[in-house]
Amino acid sequence: MAAVPTIVQIAAVAQKRKHIACSVKTEYSEAPFIDRLATMLGAGWVVIGTPPDTPGLDLPRSAEANLDGGYGKRELETAAKILGIQKKEAEDFLMGACETLAIKHAEAVTSLLRRASPGDRLPNVSKAAILALNEELGQLSFKEQCAEVFAPELRGRRNAQRRLEAMVKPLNILLDENEALLGEGGHETRRRKAPGSLAHLADAAAPVPAELLDGSEYINATIHRMKEYSRRCQDGLCSVPIIRANYIWGAEGCTASETANKGEEVAQYSTHMIVLTFDSRAKVVYVCDPNGSILRGGNLEFVSIPVKMRRSKPSTWLSQHDIDTRAGGGAFARRMKWGGGGGGGCASQGAPF
Repeated sequence: MAAVPTIVQIAAVAQKRKHIACSVKTEYSEAPFIDRLATMLGAGWVVIGTPPDTPGLDLPRSAEANLDGGYGKRELETAAKILGIQKKEAEDFLMGACETLAIKHAEAVTSLLRRASPGDRLPNVSKAAILALNEELGQLSFKEQCAEVFAPELRGRRNAQRRLEAMVKPLNILLDENEALLGEGGHETRRRKAPGSLAHLADAAAPVPAELLDGSEYINATIHRMKEYSRRCQDGLCSVPIIRANYIWGAEGCTASETANKGEEVAQYSTHMIVLTFDSRAKVVYVCDPNGSILRGGNLEFVSIPVKMRRSKPSTWLSQHDIDTRAGGGAFARRMKWGGGGGGGCASQGAPF
Protein backbone atom coordinates (compact mmCIF):
# COMPACT_ATOMS: atom_id res chain seq x y z
CA MET A 1 0.00 0.00 0.00
CA ALA A 2 1.33 3.44 -0.96
CA ALA A 3 2.34 5.77 1.85
CA VAL A 4 -0.08 8.64 2.52
CA PRO A 5 1.49 11.89 1.22
CA THR A 6 1.71 14.99 3.39
CA ILE A 7 -0.17 18.12 2.40
CA VAL A 8 3.20 19.79 1.74
CA GLN A 9 4.07 17.03 -0.75
CA ILE A 10 0.71 17.48 -2.48
CA ALA A 11 1.28 21.24 -2.76
CA ALA A 12 4.71 20.56 -4.29
CA VAL A 13 3.15 18.25 -6.89
CA ALA A 14 0.51 20.91 -7.64
CA GLN A 15 3.24 23.38 -8.56
CA LYS A 16 4.48 21.08 -11.32
CA ARG A 17 1.12 21.45 -13.12
CA LYS A 18 1.19 17.97 -14.64
CA HIS A 19 -1.86 15.99 -15.68
CA ILE A 20 -1.95 13.19 -13.14
CA ALA A 21 -4.55 11.00 -11.45
CA CYS A 22 -5.89 11.92 -8.02
CA SER A 23 -4.97 9.29 -5.43
CA VAL A 24 -6.18 11.05 -2.25
CA LYS A 25 -9.65 11.67 -0.86
CA THR A 26 -11.28 14.98 -1.76
CA GLU A 27 -14.32 16.88 -0.50
CA TYR A 28 -16.94 19.05 -2.20
CA SER A 29 -18.33 20.81 0.87
CA GLU A 30 -16.93 23.73 2.86
CA ALA A 31 -18.26 22.22 6.11
CA PRO A 32 -15.18 20.11 7.03
CA PHE A 33 -12.89 23.14 6.58
CA ILE A 34 -15.16 25.32 8.73
CA ASP A 35 -15.31 22.63 11.43
CA ARG A 36 -11.50 22.41 11.52
CA LEU A 37 -11.18 26.19 11.84
CA ALA A 38 -13.77 26.30 14.63
CA THR A 39 -11.86 23.62 16.54
CA MET A 40 -8.59 25.54 16.19
CA LEU A 41 -10.19 28.81 17.32
CA GLY A 42 -11.78 27.32 20.42
CA ALA A 43 -14.88 28.12 22.45
CA GLY A 44 -16.68 31.40 21.84
CA TRP A 45 -15.51 31.87 18.25
CA VAL A 46 -17.65 31.27 15.16
CA VAL A 47 -16.56 30.62 11.57
CA ILE A 48 -18.84 31.99 8.85
CA GLY A 49 -18.23 30.41 5.47
CA THR A 50 -19.30 31.49 2.01
CA PRO A 51 -23.12 31.65 1.83
CA PRO A 52 -24.78 29.26 -0.66
CA ASP A 53 -25.29 30.55 -4.21
CA THR A 54 -22.55 33.17 -3.84
CA PRO A 55 -21.12 33.96 -7.29
CA GLY A 56 -17.42 34.18 -7.97
CA LEU A 57 -15.62 37.51 -8.18
CA ASP A 58 -15.65 38.39 -11.87
CA LEU A 59 -12.31 38.52 -13.62
CA PRO A 60 -11.75 41.28 -16.17
CA ARG A 61 -13.83 40.58 -19.28
CA SER A 62 -14.78 42.38 -22.48
CA ALA A 63 -16.80 41.74 -25.62
CA GLU A 64 -13.72 40.04 -27.06
CA ALA A 65 -13.78 37.30 -24.42
CA ASN A 66 -14.17 33.85 -25.95
CA LEU A 67 -17.26 31.79 -25.20
CA ASP A 68 -15.10 29.21 -23.41
CA GLY A 69 -13.88 31.84 -20.94
CA GLY A 70 -10.59 32.66 -22.68
CA TYR A 71 -9.33 36.03 -23.86
CA GLY A 72 -8.91 37.64 -27.27
CA LYS A 73 -5.57 38.70 -28.74
CA ARG A 74 -6.19 42.39 -28.14
CA GLU A 75 -7.24 41.71 -24.54
CA LEU A 76 -4.04 39.81 -23.82
CA GLU A 77 -1.93 42.59 -25.35
CA THR A 78 -3.75 45.16 -23.18
CA ALA A 79 -3.40 43.08 -20.02
CA ALA A 80 0.29 42.37 -20.68
CA LYS A 81 1.00 46.09 -21.06
CA ILE A 82 -0.91 47.03 -17.91
CA LEU A 83 0.55 44.23 -15.79
CA GLY A 84 4.10 44.59 -17.06
CA ILE A 85 4.36 40.96 -18.16
CA GLN A 86 4.76 39.04 -21.43
CA LYS A 87 1.65 38.43 -23.53
CA LYS A 88 2.11 34.65 -23.27
CA GLU A 89 1.91 35.01 -19.46
CA ALA A 90 -1.11 37.31 -19.44
CA GLU A 91 -3.87 34.72 -19.90
CA ASP A 92 -2.36 32.37 -17.32
CA PHE A 93 -2.20 35.26 -14.87
CA LEU A 94 -5.78 36.42 -15.50
CA MET A 95 -7.22 32.90 -15.29
CA GLY A 96 -5.29 32.01 -12.11
CA ALA A 97 -5.33 35.24 -10.12
CA CYS A 98 -6.88 33.90 -6.92
CA GLU A 99 -4.25 35.65 -4.75
CA THR A 100 -5.08 39.12 -6.06
CA LEU A 101 -8.83 38.52 -6.07
CA ALA A 102 -8.83 37.01 -2.56
CA ILE A 103 -7.11 40.13 -1.22
CA LYS A 104 -9.62 42.41 -2.95
CA HIS A 105 -12.51 40.34 -1.60
CA ALA A 106 -11.14 40.46 1.97
CA GLU A 107 -10.60 44.21 1.75
CA ALA A 108 -14.23 44.67 0.68
CA VAL A 109 -15.42 42.43 3.54
CA THR A 110 -13.33 44.44 6.03
CA SER A 111 -14.78 47.69 4.69
CA LEU A 112 -18.34 46.42 5.23
CA LEU A 113 -17.48 45.19 8.74
CA ARG A 114 -16.12 48.61 9.70
CA ARG A 115 -19.51 50.13 8.87
CA ALA A 116 -21.36 47.61 11.05
CA SER A 117 -22.03 47.90 14.76
CA PRO A 118 -19.19 46.42 16.89
CA GLY A 119 -19.99 42.86 17.88
CA ASP A 120 -22.43 42.20 15.01
CA ARG A 121 -22.14 38.87 13.21
CA LEU A 122 -22.94 39.27 9.51
CA PRO A 123 -23.53 35.87 7.85
CA ASN A 124 -23.97 37.34 4.36
CA VAL A 125 -21.11 39.87 4.35
CA SER A 126 -18.91 37.71 2.08
CA LYS A 127 -21.65 37.45 -0.55
CA ALA A 128 -22.53 41.14 -0.22
CA ALA A 129 -18.88 42.10 -0.83
CA ILE A 130 -18.65 40.01 -4.02
CA LEU A 131 -21.97 41.33 -5.39
CA ALA A 132 -20.86 44.92 -4.73
CA LEU A 133 -17.46 44.36 -6.36
CA ASN A 134 -18.99 42.65 -9.40
CA GLU A 135 -21.42 45.53 -9.86
CA GLU A 136 -18.59 48.03 -9.55
CA LEU A 137 -16.33 46.19 -12.00
CA GLY A 138 -19.21 45.63 -14.43
CA GLN A 139 -19.33 49.39 -15.10
CA LEU A 140 -15.70 49.48 -16.25
CA SER A 141 -14.01 48.71 -19.55
CA PHE A 142 -11.61 45.76 -19.79
CA LYS A 143 -8.62 48.10 -19.49
CA GLU A 144 -10.16 49.86 -16.49
CA GLN A 145 -10.97 46.52 -14.86
CA CYS A 146 -7.36 45.37 -15.19
CA ALA A 147 -6.19 48.65 -13.71
CA GLU A 148 -8.69 48.49 -10.83
CA VAL A 149 -8.21 44.81 -9.93
CA PHE A 150 -4.50 44.37 -10.50
CA ALA A 151 -3.11 47.78 -9.47
CA PRO A 152 -0.83 48.48 -12.46
CA GLU A 153 1.29 51.04 -10.66
CA LEU A 154 2.75 48.17 -8.62
CA ARG A 155 2.80 45.72 -11.54
CA GLY A 156 0.36 42.93 -10.93
CA ARG A 157 1.62 40.09 -8.77
CA ARG A 158 4.24 42.22 -7.03
CA ASN A 159 1.37 44.28 -5.64
CA ALA A 160 -0.39 41.13 -4.40
CA GLN A 161 2.87 39.96 -2.86
CA ARG A 162 3.38 43.24 -1.00
CA ARG A 163 -0.14 43.27 0.40
CA LEU A 164 0.12 39.61 1.42
CA GLU A 165 3.42 40.27 3.16
CA ALA A 166 1.63 42.93 5.22
CA MET A 167 -0.91 40.27 6.20
CA VAL A 168 1.69 37.76 7.42
CA LYS A 169 3.82 40.37 9.20
CA PRO A 170 1.83 39.92 12.46
CA LEU A 171 2.82 36.26 12.51
CA ASN A 172 6.47 37.22 12.72
CA ILE A 173 5.81 39.92 15.32
CA LEU A 174 4.06 37.46 17.59
CA LEU A 175 6.84 34.90 17.15
CA ASP A 176 9.42 37.47 18.14
CA GLU A 177 7.44 38.28 21.28
CA ASN A 178 7.13 34.67 22.42
CA GLU A 179 9.99 32.29 23.11
CA ALA A 180 7.86 29.35 21.99
CA LEU A 181 4.38 28.55 20.82
CA LEU A 182 2.13 25.80 22.05
CA GLY A 183 0.89 23.73 19.17
CA GLU A 184 -1.96 21.28 18.85
CA GLY A 185 -2.24 18.98 21.87
CA GLY A 186 -0.21 21.33 24.08
CA HIS A 187 3.15 20.16 22.72
CA GLU A 188 5.79 22.81 22.23
CA THR A 189 6.53 23.43 18.56
CA ARG A 190 9.81 24.73 17.27
CA ARG A 191 9.79 28.43 16.45
CA ARG A 192 9.19 29.15 12.80
CA LYS A 193 8.76 32.53 11.21
CA ALA A 194 6.14 33.10 8.56
CA PRO A 195 7.64 33.78 5.12
CA GLY A 196 9.19 37.23 4.87
CA SER A 197 8.55 37.12 1.12
CA LEU A 198 5.75 35.15 -0.50
CA ALA A 199 7.96 34.35 -3.47
CA HIS A 200 5.60 31.67 -4.78
CA LEU A 201 3.22 34.39 -5.95
CA ALA A 202 5.75 35.61 -8.49
CA ASP A 203 7.56 32.32 -9.09
CA ALA A 204 5.53 29.15 -9.51
CA ALA A 205 8.62 27.08 -8.66
CA ALA A 206 9.01 28.62 -5.20
CA PRO A 207 7.65 26.41 -2.40
CA VAL A 208 4.27 27.15 -0.83
CA PRO A 209 4.89 28.37 2.76
CA ALA A 210 3.77 25.61 5.14
CA GLU A 211 2.65 28.17 7.74
CA LEU A 212 -0.16 29.22 5.40
CA LEU A 213 -1.02 25.78 4.01
CA ASP A 214 -4.26 24.27 5.30
CA GLY A 215 -3.49 20.89 6.82
CA SER A 216 0.17 21.59 7.62
CA GLU A 217 1.55 21.05 11.13
CA TYR A 218 1.91 24.83 11.54
CA ILE A 219 -1.58 26.00 10.63
CA ASN A 220 -2.98 25.62 14.14
CA ALA A 221 -0.31 28.00 15.51
CA THR A 222 -0.98 30.43 12.65
CA ILE A 223 -4.69 30.61 13.48
CA HIS A 224 -3.98 31.16 17.20
CA ARG A 225 -1.46 33.92 16.46
CA MET A 226 -3.96 35.76 14.26
CA LYS A 227 -6.73 35.38 16.84
CA GLU A 228 -4.43 37.06 19.37
CA TYR A 229 -3.20 39.73 16.98
CA SER A 230 -6.71 40.76 15.81
CA ARG A 231 -7.35 42.23 19.26
CA ARG A 232 -4.60 44.80 18.62
CA CYS A 233 -5.73 45.81 15.13
CA GLN A 234 -7.86 48.77 14.12
CA ASP A 235 -11.51 47.95 14.94
CA GLY A 236 -10.35 44.46 15.95
CA LEU A 237 -10.10 43.41 12.28
CA CYS A 238 -7.22 41.67 10.53
CA SER A 239 -6.75 39.10 7.77
CA VAL A 240 -4.43 36.23 6.88
CA PRO A 241 -4.07 34.29 3.61
CA ILE A 242 -4.61 30.54 3.70
CA ILE A 243 -3.64 28.19 0.86
CA ARG A 244 -5.77 25.11 0.22
CA ALA A 245 -4.75 22.14 -1.92
CA ASN A 246 -7.33 20.87 -4.38
CA TYR A 247 -7.79 18.64 -7.38
CA ILE A 248 -9.29 19.83 -10.68
CA TRP A 249 -11.24 17.04 -12.37
CA GLY A 250 -11.58 16.50 -16.09
CA ALA A 251 -14.20 14.82 -18.25
CA GLU A 252 -14.07 11.08 -18.87
CA GLY A 253 -11.75 10.15 -21.72
CA CYS A 254 -9.30 12.23 -23.75
CA THR A 255 -6.83 11.87 -26.59
CA ALA A 256 -3.06 11.48 -26.35
CA SER A 257 -2.59 15.03 -27.65
CA GLU A 258 -4.86 16.37 -24.91
CA THR A 259 -2.86 14.47 -22.31
CA ALA A 260 0.30 16.16 -23.58
CA ASN A 261 -1.24 19.64 -23.34
CA LYS A 262 0.21 20.81 -20.03
CA GLY A 263 -1.21 24.30 -20.49
CA GLU A 264 -4.69 23.21 -19.45
CA GLU A 265 -5.24 23.45 -15.69
CA VAL A 266 -7.35 20.33 -15.46
CA ALA A 267 -6.83 16.71 -14.34
CA GLN A 268 -4.17 17.84 -11.88
CA TYR A 269 -3.52 18.93 -8.31
CA SER A 270 -3.63 22.67 -7.72
CA THR A 271 -3.61 25.23 -4.90
CA HIS A 272 -6.16 27.93 -4.19
CA MET A 273 -5.69 30.93 -1.94
CA ILE A 274 -8.43 32.32 0.27
CA VAL A 275 -8.27 34.93 3.05
CA LEU A 276 -9.57 34.57 6.60
CA THR A 277 -10.78 37.86 8.08
CA PHE A 278 -10.77 37.95 11.90
CA ASP A 279 -13.27 40.14 13.78
CA SER A 280 -12.21 40.01 17.44
CA ARG A 281 -15.13 42.25 18.48
CA ALA A 282 -17.69 39.66 17.43
CA LYS A 283 -15.33 36.66 17.76
CA VAL A 284 -15.97 35.70 14.15
CA VAL A 285 -13.74 34.53 11.32
CA TYR A 286 -15.09 35.15 7.82
CA VAL A 287 -13.98 32.96 4.91
CA CYS A 288 -13.21 35.21 1.92
CA ASP A 289 -13.11 33.04 -1.20
CA PRO A 290 -13.12 34.86 -4.58
CA ASN A 291 -14.50 31.68 -6.21
CA GLY A 292 -17.77 32.06 -4.32
CA SER A 293 -19.60 29.04 -2.92
CA ILE A 294 -18.25 25.62 -3.87
CA LEU A 295 -20.06 23.95 -6.78
CA ARG A 296 -21.09 20.38 -6.03
CA GLY A 297 -20.34 18.20 -9.01
CA GLY A 298 -18.06 20.84 -10.48
CA ASN A 299 -14.45 20.50 -11.61
CA LEU A 300 -12.82 21.47 -8.31
CA GLU A 301 -12.73 19.55 -5.02
CA PHE A 302 -10.49 20.26 -2.02
CA VAL A 303 -8.07 17.70 -0.59
CA SER A 304 -9.52 16.21 2.61
CA ILE A 305 -7.66 17.01 5.86
CA PRO A 306 -6.12 14.95 7.35
CA VAL A 307 -4.93 13.51 4.05
CA LYS A 308 -6.26 10.04 3.28
CA MET A 309 -5.88 7.76 0.28
CA ARG A 310 -8.93 7.20 -1.91
CA ARG A 311 -10.72 3.89 -1.55
CA SER A 312 -11.35 3.93 -5.29
CA LYS A 313 -8.42 3.62 -7.67
CA PRO A 314 -6.69 6.87 -8.73
CA SER A 315 -8.62 8.79 -11.38
CA THR A 316 -8.58 12.04 -13.34
CA TRP A 317 -12.35 12.24 -13.69
CA LEU A 318 -14.12 10.15 -11.00
CA SER A 319 -14.57 12.73 -8.23
CA GLN A 320 -15.68 12.15 -4.65
CA HIS A 321 -19.01 13.71 -5.59
CA ASP A 322 -19.36 11.13 -8.37
CA ILE A 323 -18.50 8.31 -5.96
CA ASP A 324 -21.04 9.48 -3.39
CA THR A 325 -23.67 10.08 -6.09
CA ARG A 326 -23.17 6.58 -7.49
CA ALA A 327 -23.54 5.14 -3.99
CA GLY A 328 -26.86 6.96 -3.74
CA GLY A 329 -28.06 5.68 -7.11
CA GLY A 330 -27.67 8.98 -8.96
CA ALA A 331 -25.98 9.89 -12.25
CA PHE A 332 -22.45 11.30 -12.51
CA ALA A 333 -21.90 15.01 -13.05
CA ARG A 334 -21.20 15.83 -16.69
CA ARG A 335 -18.07 17.95 -16.61
CA MET A 336 -17.10 19.67 -19.79
CA LYS A 337 -13.68 19.30 -21.34
CA TRP A 338 -11.74 22.52 -20.98
CA GLY A 339 -10.14 24.71 -23.64
CA GLY A 340 -12.42 23.71 -26.51
CA GLY A 341 -11.94 19.99 -26.00
CA GLY A 342 -8.50 19.89 -24.38
CA GLY A 343 -7.62 18.72 -20.91
CA GLY A 344 -10.45 16.31 -20.25
CA GLY A 345 -10.09 13.15 -18.23
CA CYS A 346 -6.47 12.62 -19.16
CA ALA A 347 -4.62 9.41 -18.43
CA SER A 348 -2.35 9.28 -15.40
CA GLN A 349 1.30 10.08 -16.04
CA GLY A 350 2.56 8.04 -13.12
CA ALA A 351 2.10 8.06 -9.36
CA PRO A 352 3.16 11.46 -7.92
CA PHE A 353 3.93 10.23 -4.40
